[in-house]
Amino acid sequence: RMAIILVLSGLSMAGLGVVTTPVLTGYLGMEKSQASILALCAGASAFVSMAHVLKPLTQRFGDVNALRCCLAVAVVFPLLFAACRDVWQVAILDLIFFGPLLLQFPIISAIKSNLVGDDEQGLVQGALAAIRVLAVAVADVFFGWLYRTATDG
Repeated sequence: RMAIILVLSGLSMAGLGVVTTPVLTGYLGMEKSQASILALCAGASAFVSMAHVLKPLTQRFGDVNALRCCLAVAVVFPLLFAACRDVWQVAILDLIFFGPLLLQFPIISAIKSNLVGDDEQGLVQGALAAIRVLAVAVADVFFGWLYRTATDG
């Protein structure tokens, strides 16, 4: 199950990465100065989430339920991104959701660490990393093709 979750989250993140820049520049008319603001919003969200949200979230709900929350954010984020009609809306979206979206990766690592013994952790970490890289590669090809096909370009 962990491998399936990793593959799906990898596909989701890679797909979002493939279409984000063309949507921001092509449809929303984002300029370079606005890209810096988006990066700052995403970075601030990631920092706050890692520093102040991760530990209380996992302590209160446990690793598995915390991961469920992060995966729910991973579903909601692209839907809300598609609804954005201006760059400032994407900045607000990044500020609110980007950090919680990223929390799934340390939570998956924690769950993985709890599932196997110390002597098997390197093997499992390597296998999960390989699965993730494969999922991202497949997603890059698929979502690149889908974006070109859907936008005639």
